[in-house]
Order: sequence, then C-alpha cells, then structure tokens
Amino acid sequence: MLDVYSQLQFTQLPSVANPKHNRRFNINFCHKIEAEDSWEDFTNNAKITLPKALRYAGEYGIHDNLKGVNVNIGGFDSDPLFLKGDKVDIITGYKYRDGNGNERLQSNKIFTGYISNVGSGTPIELEMEDNMWLLKQIPAPTKCFPSTTTVEDLLREVIDSKVCPPQYKDAVSKLTVNALTKTTVGQFLTQGETVMQILARFRKDYGLEAYFKGNELRIGLEVYLANEAANHKFTFQKNIIEDELEYQRKDDLVLSALATNTIVEDTGKQTKDGQNKTKKTQLQVLVTLKNNVATFKEIKSGDSVPENTEGQRTKMFFPGAQNISELGKLAEKKLRLLYYDGLTGSFTTFGLPYVKQGDSVELVDNILPERNGKYRVKKVDYEGGVGGLRQTISLHMKLL
Repeated sequence: MLDVYSQLQFTQLPSVANPKHNRRFNINFCHKIEAEDSWEDFTNNAKITLPKALRYAGEYGIHDNLKGVNVNIGGFDSDPLFLKGDKVDIITGYKYRDGNGNERLQSNKIFTGYISNVGSGTPIELEMEDNMWLLKQIPAPTKCFPSTTTVEDLLREVIDSKVCPPQYKDAVSKLTVNALTKTTVGQFLTQGETVMQILARFRKDYGLEAYFKGNELRIGLEVYLANEAANHKFTFQKNIIEDELEYQRKDDLVLSALATNTIVEDTGKQTKDGQNKTKKTQLQVLVTLKNNVATFKEIKSGDSVPENTEGQRTKMFFPGAQNISELGKLAEKKLRLLYYDGLTGSFTTFGLPYVKQGDSVELVDNILPERNGKYRVKKVDYEGGVGGLRQTISLHMKLL
C-alpha cells in the first residue's frame, strides 16, 4: 500500500525590515499542493494550501501549531511565519513497506522557489515562483551592449548579486547561464528594466525562450536537451487515469512561421569616436506548411507580413542563417517537428514515475493500438495533498 508523503521546507530570508526573520522549519502535511514544470511561461508557479490547525517542526523540535496565539502567519504586528520572498522546497512521493516489512520512501523535489503572495484567510494559501522571482528583483544597468556581445554573456553581466536586495545575494550568486550556446542578436540597449523584462524582450523580438533548470538559466531557440531526457512508459487502462488527448492529422494542420535574422557586417570605416561602423541587413521569410508542402515568401524591407487566416503561426529567429534560403530551410525543419499524425493534448497519471518537462513518454494502448506513440513532454502540472498525488502531462511533439 502506498501512502502519500509531502514535505514543505521553509527558509526565512532576513531583510533590513525583518532582520530576525531567519528560521528554518518543515511542515509535513498540507491540504493541497499545486506546482508546474514548463518552459512556456518563463516562470514556474506553485501554490500550497495549509490548514491553520497544524504543527510545524523547526530546528529545535516541535513548535506551536499554526493556530497558536503567538504565531503570526503573515500579518503586520510581529515577525510573520511566512513573508514574501521566503524560500520554499516542495517534496512529494510515497511511503510503502517492502517485502521484508521495512518502511521505504520514494520522493522527488518537484519545486523550489520563493513566496510571491501570502493569503490573509484560512485555510492558509501561499503562492510561489521559481528562480525567475530573483530575476524580477534585479535591476539591469543602463548600457548599450555591442553587436558582438552574446545573449548569454549579456545575461551573465546583468545577473549581478551586488545590485539585488540583500536577502537574495547568496541565491543570485549561485545562478548560472547556459554555456552550450552563443547567440547574438545585434546591438542591444538595456535601460530602466529588470532582468526578467530583458528576457521578455528577447522572446518578443527574437523568439528566444528562457526558463530555469535548477539554478541554470536556459535561453535560446531550443528548449530540450535529449541527453537530459528520462524515458517513461504509460499504458491506457492501467496507469493513465484520464486524458484530454485528441488525434491530429497532418491533413488538418496548417503551420506557419515568420523566420528572421539580422546580418551585421563591418563596413571597414569608423565613427568619429573610433567605433567600427556596421551595416545591418534584415532577413525575413514567411514559411507555411500545408498539405505536407512548404511554401516560402520573402518579406522585404517595407513589406507587410500577410495576415494569418488559418492554423498556428509562430515567430522564429535563426542567428546562423546567412540568406533567405538558409532561413527558410531552418524554419521548415522546426515546423515539421510539430507536423505529425498522432496525439495532442494531455493525460493524468499517478505521482510515480516522476516526470519532468523535456522527458519523453511512451503511450501504449492494447485495445486501440493507433494511440501508441512516443512524445516529448512540454509541461507537467503536479497536484498533491489529501486527495493523493497526480501528474497531468502535456505533449509537445511526436518522437516515434
């Protein structure tokens, strides 16, 4: 028999306003846990719901329960138990007894982040964000980065622990930026914005996705690393509880992408202050995939982009493309990853096996074998608490 296991690890972070706010404590029961793992929305969020009639374990044993008169949950009068910005680790899993009667625990840390909101009512609700919370607290310098500066190096410079609030200095100092890529987007000006807002501009203007994998900030055109992916098998009528899956056919799909790149060339001349003069040429091509045929339309300077009247359209940026032909082929290759006959949507399973975004899942149906296939995972929504553990797994593309 499997028993649900939940542990919430809280680390208070002292600040100038609350210098004694520095305790660590654990809560091993909660009414409900909700968390997510995805690259789509920059920030992974979580929410926990706690009954106030609950005890918590601190560094020196069992403390007062949460309904005690001396415990200020999140108010104003004394040092609250929970404050915005406190660190939280969420661990879930199952306890069980093996064949010899020994108690075993199989658990995973499904979320690490910081409290973004403390509810004022009961039951107690805490909302959290992952490491993107830290980037929202860091002001970027006013600076014009030259076209030779990579996006990765730019971010390493602006993620500066010396300019963030003091309670986050240690955490920010441990953040790293993906070293596997070197992406350039041309001259880039930062001014009056946070690091998080810079990431939003990179996505809007260049189609660069950004998310955290632990303490590493990943940014680029690709969001999956095949060597990191775990493989899992799920069977309908067995460990798939319910699903919202639909069968898609290529014949019904229309996909398009506006692919861009800016070529920066040195003119061999210099400005009055000694800087090299450069010439910029923007490449744009609209690629449409329909009836298994790709069509290409170059968008020249001053031309308007045709309105999207059917299907899905995305924006793609390929810094390596040197001409329209290369740009179009790169966009077509990426579009074809999403152009397949197979399932789309999500399904719900139990808390094990533990699945993360980027993993692959093999789906098996012994009654309807046409539903068999292997897919990349785009997002996982976790839910736990008194109702048991569940994972809702969203598919992105078909692998086999």
